[in-house]
Amino acid sequence: MAEGTIRRRDPTSQAVHHDPPGPERVRAPDSRLYAKQRAVMGKKGAKLNDAAVARAEALVETLSGLGEVTSRKMFGGLGLFSDGSMFAIVDSAGSFFLKVGDENRARFESAGCERHGRMPYFSVPSEVESDPAQLREWAATSVAVARGA
Repeated sequence: MAEGTIRRRDPTSQAVHHDPPGPERVRAPDSRLYAKQRAVMGKKGAKLNDAAVARAEALVETLSGLGEVTSRKMFGGLGLFSDGSMFAIVDSAGSFFLKVGDENRARFESAGCERHGRMPYFSVPSEVESDPAQLREWAATSVAVARGA
């Protein structure tokens, strides 16, 4: 091994990679941080279930007035997109979260919504989810946040 070469273990396999010294080397992610990043859409090892998929499909239909709304499997859950911008997630347990930024953070915090891990997504109050017009209004601000990001 050359002097200055860094050994790192690939967290997804048993392989050990040897990175050359210099700015082009990639540092191994901290294993605890890596595990948190992999588990952001649900509990580690959780599988996407039919209820979560059905919930995402229902939300796509409800929010269809916000542009071309689609869903895509991501990290054990689903991401909801409006014209290509991800504005919401449904985790593997079927919980729904909208993207939050400076424009709408106060609204979510004052309603007592919970943040989804370290991601900029917050839960949606049940009274908002049960009212399609109000849900579209809250989601529209999250779409604007997503497009501005």
